[in-house]
Amino acid sequence: MTIISDIADQTNLLALNASIEVARAGNAGKGFTVVASEVRKLAEKTTDATRAVKGAVAEIQSETSNSMSTLDMTARAVDEAMVLSNKAGSALVEIRETVGRSANHIREIAAASEEQSVTFDHVVQSNEEVATKRDAQSEFEHPCRSAIAIFVQSKDTADEWYKLSGCTKRSMVYRYNAIIGLEMRSRTWARQRVEEPKYRGRGSHLFWRACAGAGDACLCSNNGARDDRLRPEVLAAESPSPARA
Repeated sequence: MTIISDIADQTNLLALNASIEVARAGNAGKGFTVVASEVRKLAEKTTDATRAVKGAVAEIQSETSNSMSTLDMTARAVDEAMVLSNKAGSALVEIRETVGRSANHIREIAAASEEQSVTFDHVVQSNEEVATKRDAQSEFEHPCRSAIAIFVQSKDTADEWYKLSGCTKRSMVYRYNAIIGLEMRSRTWARQRVEEPKYRGRGSHLFWRACAGAGDACLCSNNGARDDRLRPEVLAAESPSPARA
């Protein structure tokens, strides 16, 4: 633009010099006046065009500068967007890991709940079995306690009888062994009825037969001999074999 402006100025100066020479030449230079005028107009147009181009170039430079600023801002925005995108990606990875851990915890809680449910069912079943055994034992312990109470109550009467009859120590040993054996077997019989299915539902007549045998043990002679009516299962170490009611 500077070169074009210099050329326009020089052309304008040349037109001015031509006008001066035409004026000095008088009539001889009238023909050159037209040429000098056209050169001057061309110089003026060139100057105007140069100014217009210069203004356009200035505007272009300004727009270019603005565009550069916009591009810089866009580049910074892109960089910030990249940073935010990376952070968002990291956050998504953390969220996925957290969701995975939460899912594992939920599965563990579900498994623990299922185990607790099974354990609770076992506890309920155990309580029901204990209640059933307790009821069965209580049902059979009543006659046992009654029989034992009868023999304990009859102890004083038997003692008086032995004092009056002069029964020997040997006969008393037979009698007490029979009573102790009866008590032990009655407890064993009660436990078997509760714990072993084959004894459940049996009648209590075996127990009362054993009681009758123990009663026979009290009938001893004065010399301490055991009565023949004493039943062997009363003094045996084992309980009588279960029989069907």
